[in-house]
Amino acid sequence: MKMTIRVALPIVAALMLTGCVSGGALMKHPVTGKTVECGRYARASSSLLSLTLEKRERECITDFRLQGYERVPD
Repeated sequence: MKMTIRVALPIVAALMLTGCVSGGALMKHPVTGKTVECGRYARASSSLLSLTLEKRERECITDFRLQGYERVPD
């Protein structure tokens, strides 16, 4: 029983920590100078939720790129 806990605990901890905070992406329009931020979603409680938030961030970046925004380097 103790061996199962020793194996399971690190796996569960890793899954809980996956995607705690997304780095986000700052986008700036070269003509207007307006900035928007995609991401920075805090505390994904599961790896599935983390994947959903990452997808939302990618879609946000794509949407603003289509509007002429450019990603600002970190």
